[in-house]
Amino acid sequence: MCKFGTCIMRYSQFSFLFLLGLVCSGFYACKTEFDGTLKPNLAPQTYMLTDTIQRAGELRYKTQVKVQWWGTDADGYISAYEISLNGTTWFSTTKQDSLFSLNIPVNADTFDFKFFVRAIDNMGAKDLSPASLAYPVKNSPPDIKFIFSGTRNPVRSFPAVKYTWLATDPDGNDNIDYIELYLNDTNGGAYKLPASVSSVSLVAKNISGGTTDCDVYTGISNIALATSIAGMKLNDTNYVYLRVADKVNAKSPFRVTKIFIRKPSSDMLVVNAWTTAFTKNAAQTFYLNNINATGLSGYDVLQAADKDANGNYYELSPDPQTQDRVFAFFKKIFWFGDNTDYSLSLAQKSTVAFFGTNNGGMFMVIPINSDIDQQADYLNFTPVRSLVTPPAGTNFFFAKDSLLTPYAADWPTMRCVANLSTARPFTIPDAPTSLYSYDTLYKASITQVGSSSNAWAGTSHVIAKRTTIATGKANFIFCSVPLDKMNGYNNMSVFFQKALIDELRF
Repeated sequence: MCKFGTCIMRYSQFSFLFLLGLVCSGFYACKTEFDGTLKPNLAPQTYMLTDTIQRAGELRYKTQVKVQWWGTDADGYISAYEISLNGTTWFSTTKQDSLFSLNIPVNADTFDFKFFVRAIDNMGAKDLSPASLAYPVKNSPPDIKFIFSGTRNPVRSFPAVKYTWLATDPDGNDNIDYIELYLNDTNGGAYKLPASVSSVSLVAKNISGGTTDCDVYTGISNIALATSIAGMKLNDTNYVYLRVADKVNAKSPFRVTKIFIRKPSSDMLVVNAWTTAFTKNAAQTFYLNNINATGLSGYDVLQAADKDANGNYYELSPDPQTQDRVFAFFKKIFWFGDNTDYSLSLAQKSTVAFFGTNNGGMFMVIPINSDIDQQADYLNFTPVRSLVTPPAGTNFFFAKDSLLTPYAADWPTMRCVANLSTARPFTIPDAPTSLYSYDTLYKASITQVGSSSNAWAGTSHVIAKRTTIATGKANFIFCSVPLDKMNGYNNMSVFFQKALIDELRF
C-alpha cells in the first residue's frame, strides 16, 4: 500500500516515459534540431513631429530651430540615429532632439532649413526611408542698447568719454556680425567694430580747434585702434549713435545718447569734490578766491561730486580709466573735498597718467577723518606714509585759535577759526625712494581728548610735499586739515602763493 503522493509521482514518471516512447517509435519521428527558416531583421522606422510645415511671412520660424524625432523597431530596439542637413552627409547621435542655430545665406531674409534623420536598430540596420522635414525660417533683426554704469553717467565731460552697450539677436548672438558707431553724423560712413566689442572710449587727439578726431580704445585697452573717428565737437553737444548688423546684414534701429563735450581752456584743473551740499559753494568760493589772488586765471573746474535728482554724477567719468584720460588733459590740479574716502580713492585710481606721462603737479586739501581705515591703501600715491593713531580711548581735536606752524621760516603761520574734530596727523617716508623725496611743511597744535584733555606731544604733521628727484621740484603737496578754516590771520593768500607758485610752479 502506498501514500497518495508517492503513487502520483510514480504514475507521472511512467506516463512521461510512455509518451516519450510513443514519440520516438512509429507514431512520431524524433528530431534533434529545430526546423524552419530564420526571419530577416526588419529595418527600423523613423518619425518626426509632423511631415509638413506651412508657414509664411512673419509666421516663419526664427533662426534657432528645435527639432525632435524618434524611431521604432518591430523586432528589436533603436540603438542610435543619424542626422543630416543635406541627405548625404550623416552624423551619428543618440539624442532625440537638438537645437540648431542657423546661418541664413548672406543677403537672404528667408530660407528653408531641411533636416533628415534615420534610426539605427540594435543589429545595425538603418531606416532606408529617412524622415525629413523642411522648416521655413525667417531672419530676425538684432538690437542694441546703451548700458550706463551705476551712477556715473555724465552729461558733461572733457573730451574723453566711454560708452558700453549690449547687442542681442533673437536668432542667437552668434548671428551678430558687427557694430556700427557714428559720431554726430549718421549719413557718413560707419565706424565698424567686431561683434565681440561691447565698449569704446573716444579720446580727443587735438583740442586746439573746434572739432577733433578721436582715438578709439576698445574695452579696457590702453592701445588705440589704428583708425580714428572724426567729428567730435568741442564746447558743444555731441551725439553718439550705435547700430548692430547680423550676418545677413539686417540692422537694428539707431540708438543714440548725447553729451556736452567741454574744451579744456588751460592746463590747470580745479577739482571740487565737496560732497556736503550746503557748504559746497562757500568752500569753492574760498579756494577759487585764493587761487585767483595768486594771479592764476583761465583754469577749468570739475564738479566731481555733483549729482542729479536720480543720483547720477553730472561730470564724473564712468570709470577710473576714463577719468584718468580726462585728467591727462591737464598738467596742474588743485583738488579740495570734505570726504576722505571719496576723494582719495577717486584720485588714486585716476591720476596715473597725470603723474606719469604728464609729470603733473597736484595740490590736494582733504581733511582726514579720525575713523579712517589705517590700512586703506589709497594714501599710497600721496606724500603720506601712514596716519598717526590716537591712544586708545582718546581722539584728536583741533581747537579754535590753535596754530598751524611751518617748519620753514618763509611760510606763514596760520590760525584755526573753528573747533575741528577731524584733525588727523600723519608721517612721511623716512627716506627718499628712487623717484621721490619727502618733506613736512606744517605741524598742528593738536589736543588729545579723552577723560581729560592734553596737548598732543607726538607726531603732528598735517601738510607735506613730495619732490621729484630727477628735477628737484615739488610735484605734490598734501594737506589733511581744511584750509578754509585756517585763515584766522587773514594770510591765506600768502600761503597759496608759496604753495602753488613757488613750490608747484602753477
